[in-house]
Amino acid sequence: MLAVLDAKELAVFERALDKLTEAAERIAATRPVDAKADRRRGGARRVER
Repeated sequence: MLAVLDAKELAVFERALDKLTEAAERIAATRPVDAKADRRRGGARRVER
């Protein structure tokens, strides 16, 4: 899929992914989840804001 992007577009995409990854890691580090949802049984985890 990424083959359709030229070098400039790919660089922008990679920077965006880096920013999103950093944000996700910060959230995961500051809001640890005690119990994971059991997706196989239809469970869902609500994220508190």
